Amino acid sequence: MTHSHSTDTIRIHELLLPLSISNVDVDDKETRLHDVLISLSISHDISRTAHSDDLTYSIDYAAIYTELVRTLPEASYTSLEGLADHVFETAFRTHPDVHDVVVVVTLRDTSPNFTVEMARRRDHGLTSPSKFTINGLVFPAIIGINPRERTEKQPLGFDIIVQRPQKSLSQEYFPLVGLSTSIREMFDQSQYLTLEALSSAAACHILAYTQGPEDKVTVKTSKPEALRLAAASQVQITRQRDDFPEVFSSRKALDTV
Repeated sequence: MTHSHSTDTIRIHELLLPLSISNVDVDDKETRLHDVLISLSISHDISRTAHSDDLTYSIDYAAIYTELVRTLPEASYTSLEGLADHVFETAFRTHPDVHDVVVVVTLRDTSPNFTVEMARRRDHGLTSPSKFTINGLVFPAIIGINPRERTEKQPLGFDIIVQRPQKSLSQEYFPLVGLSTSIREMFDQSQYLTLEALSSAAACHILAYTQGPEDKVTVKTSKPEALRLAAASQVQITRQRDDFPEVFSSRKALDTV
């Protein structure tokens, strides 16, 4: 019996570095050091190393780690995407047997946290869609069916993932901070009765805001105070523009006029 080892992975998990990143969504364009978590997953067939127990046939992840720690703090970055590009370049430059890499970069010292996940091949081929994540966006809002919930605001949580097909290697900046601000402004005066309706409205709003015709958004909404003995009640949905024809069909028609 033959086995495929195409899913073997060597990983550097959550390298924590203080890095200079300018948040171009903030009016003052301030550049400061941020705590950034960096993970990279390298596809590599480990069967030869496993058989021989000889690291000669594997990926020298320590060398890649050393180069990342040495070079990343030397530059300033205007986006998480730009930082991810630097990680790709370092991995490919450091080890000739690195061909397929997934990079995950998380801005950890912000609330909410922002994450960019991108995949790339050495030959500049593009693989899976990029993922842009907002995790832990929480603000008070009116939500629920009980009388008290209709008059008193309670914490409302959002976790959001936007998947976007990669069309080119250009650093396409995704407005994570602007999107989180837009969601807060749109829904902090929420009068929805159910998380189901709120989640659907949020997904539609996000797809309109991001303006990517092929974007796919996953929205998880949470009410941390809804159930006394549980961490939260939650609803999670995944939507694309085709799920809101009454909104995006009309926009498409206007764009073609």
